[in-house]
Amino acid sequence: MKVKRDQLLLIKLEITGQLKAKDRNILENWKNQSEANLDKYIEYKKKLSLVHQLEAYNEIDLKKSWLQFNKKISPKQPRSFKRWLYPSGIAAASIIIIFIAFGNYNKKQVPLTPIKGVAISTNNGNLIDVEKLDELEVINVEGAKLTKIQNKLFYTDNIASKSEKHTLVVPRGHQYEMTLADGTMVYVNSNSKIIYPTTFIEGTRKIWIEKGEIFIDVKHNPEKAFIINVRGLDIEVLGTRFNINAETDNEIVKVALQEGKIKVHPSDSKSINFKPVEMHPGQMLSVNYQTKKLKLEKVDIEMEMAWMNGSYYFENESLKSIMRVLSNWHDYDIVFENVEYKEIKYSGRLEKANHIKTTLEALSELGQVVFEIKENKIIVK
Repeated sequence: MKVKRDQLLLIKLEITGQLKAKDRNILENWKNQSEANLDKYIEYKKKLSLVHQLEAYNEIDLKKSWLQFNKKISPKQPRSFKRWLYPSGIAAASIIIIFIAFGNYNKKQVPLTPIKGVAISTNNGNLIDVEKLDELEVINVEGAKLTKIQNKLFYTDNIASKSEKHTLVVPRGHQYEMTLADGTMVYVNSNSKIIYPTTFIEGTRKIWIEKGEIFIDVKHNPEKAFIINVRGLDIEVLGTRFNINAETDNEIVKVALQEGKIKVHPSDSKSINFKPVEMHPGQMLSVNYQTKKLKLEKVDIEMEMAWMNGSYYFENESLKSIMRVLSNWHDYDIVFENVEYKEIKYSGRLEKANHIKTTLEALSELGQVVFEIKENKIIVK
């Protein structure tokens, strides 16, 4: 017998001290209906109490942040979807967080999982289908405790003598949210892969981005620096919020800082070499691996964060880049019949919630190209 979502919510509210009197009566009535219900209540209250101790429901609640963020970026007057798309040359978009995009770089790649959905590859080669884990189920993997709550994954920090590395793979068409063992929250975009330890027992906390895009809210710990390694770069953090985008077909790494302070420096001088760059909120660092040049500029970070809200803002962006986003969102392969079409520029906004056909029709109305969907391919003509 599984506990329904309504009862889970009531138990959670009881633990956090937010349960109202009428809801308490509902919960008590359910508990008293059977001995099985009482056993389930005791079991799930223990599990939810564990999560509450991790502050998962109090400190790592992004929904309020997204609502506040959405108020900032939403237009004051309603606008049609088509009016948000236009050929390049008109008004601009802006950006938040820390953002990185670049080509594949690691010599030793973790094999892609055959699981179609979100999956974890463990150090010993086992694969965990995250989407098939039961709600509130606590599983032990290589000494780590994992719990799935409201389609989010939580690693529990425990006293362990050994830490293993896990790899989270989020395929096209998916997004996922995870909390690391130290309380750091990671929101992972589609077509992404990151490597992280099951617990942080070393002097520094370090994770690796293989590809894709993440937003990360680092748990503050002045005694343990947090380092993110991506394509020969080390991003050193002390309590910060930022986004990292590491696309596999782009030779530019972009880091845009929303909050806190970070230092970016090479970890591999063979890939690129430069003096450490200290960044402050509202700045974006672009590292071009082809030209070996850096660019540090002041930007508006908020639009770059919009992918977490299901939006994609772009200014003077190539059709190739736009189609890459649609490919990741809707899980389609992209085929250009004429390679010159890849460099056509557009500005505007796309919404993930729109059907792919609606989006393509809007792009087609701007002229120059038409689109055809054949099975899992979008053909640009």
